Amino acid sequence: MYGTAQEGTITTLSGDWAPPGSRPVELVFRTVGERTSRLSLDLALAHVKPQRAHVVSDVKPFARTVRRMLRELDHRCSHVVFVDADCLILEDLRPFLDVNDLPCVDCYGHDRFRGRVHGGARISRIDVVRGMGTWLKPLERRSTVLWPEGYLVGAVLRDLGLFWQYKHFPLLHDHFQRYTDIFRKYALWQLRSREGVKRRHLERSAAGWGPDAEFVVARHALRHAAGSVSDDAEPREIGEYIRSLPRIAPAEVAGLGLVDQDGEARAEDITAALAAAPSRFGPPPGRCKVFGVGLPGTGTQSLSRALHTLGFSALHDPGGEGGERLGGVSEPGAAWPSLLAHYDGMTGMAAAHRFRELDRRWPGSKFVLTVRDEESWSRWWGGSSRTQRGGGRPLSGYRDHVRRLTEYFAGRQDDLLVLDVAGGEGYEKLAPFLGTAVPDQAFPHRGERRAARSEGDSL
Repeated sequence: MYGTAQEGTITTLSGDWAPPGSRPVELVFRTVGERTSRLSLDLALAHVKPQRAHVVSDVKPFARTVRRMLRELDHRCSHVVFVDADCLILEDLRPFLDVNDLPCVDCYGHDRFRGRVHGGARISRIDVVRGMGTWLKPLERRSTVLWPEGYLVGAVLRDLGLFWQYKHFPLLHDHFQRYTDIFRKYALWQLRSREGVKRRHLERSAAGWGPDAEFVVARHALRHAAGSVSDDAEPREIGEYIRSLPRIAPAEVAGLGLVDQDGEARAEDITAALAAAPSRFGPPPGRCKVFGVGLPGTGTQSLSRALHTLGFSALHDPGGEGGERLGGVSEPGAAWPSLLAHYDGMTGMAAAHRFRELDRRWPGSKFVLTVRDEESWSRWWGGSSRTQRGGGRPLSGYRDHVRRLTEYFAGRQDDLLVLDVAGGEGYEKLAPFLGTAVPDQAFPHRGERRAARSEGDSL
């Protein structure tokens, strides 16, 4: 029944693809033989332009991949870009990489099966990568078995008091894959998606799958995992099933009367996919920026997540909790305004404290003031770590902030939206305000976001 681990290889390619004078960035490319492996690597080298590139090949399961690359690779760079072979990067990332100083950025793109999701590519600062190595310890829990890389990243970011960031890029994920790889991936996704927002997202995605063979395989994989691993299975049992998937997948695909596709994916496949659905790959250029200017405890992280769902790349407190490490928008030498030029907006205290500066710097922007019932907000504040740090009279500060925003934007109802996330308001107000369609899904909430922190492990 049980599968075995596979050692594989880790090699460093000869060459330097970086432009002169660019920031030192390295590429770690992970493959288990996907149809898109060669194409994905070529695109990654062309669009990341790394000083050094490392290839992790056929190391299974993914938990072993993570352990080996953290132990064996000696990075000499400021950031590492991790790219999986099922990810096709369609745009030059260098302009962003050369100004980015964020600790961790997960890349949103278009997934063949799940629509707009983040996965397949991650940009990590070197202190986060090294910190992940200090957390390498045998922990038998569901999160470490199902999300071996995401668990480590989340642990390091919590230690640093920093937030996981996300950004939309033109990239394809899980397109043009072999049936056996699709089975393996979606058996794993069924295990990862048994609760909360992840379960609802996967169910909505599967409901839209058509009769094509790749969707038939994915549906079969969901049923197989559901019938093979119980909801109360121990982490060891889950890990054993995951290790067995490379052996199980060929037999299950053959049982469906299907034969894996021959040959590698080609650049012509991408051209055809883009021509069929050009609107899938990010927002139109030149769109106005969006800033979430509510205080902590009013749904600012939920708003950030919702903006990504609507196609807006939004930073969330890039200087950490409270935004204390950031300078002003016009402060000489401040780097984050240059970074914000690559984003569609920002949420959290970093924006709340600077709404006047942001309005002057980016005229025509949209502002979203998240609010909450005062009694409920006071209870939240009393139970948060900010109570010890902030002191003072928090409720009067909350009222003053709301008053300053509403007075500043008086007569500009098209520029400011007041949104009570905790009170149940969501996409039905936010989407029309931003000129987008209301998505067919529930508005995200912080508790669900916390549960989804480990998302992003693709293999």
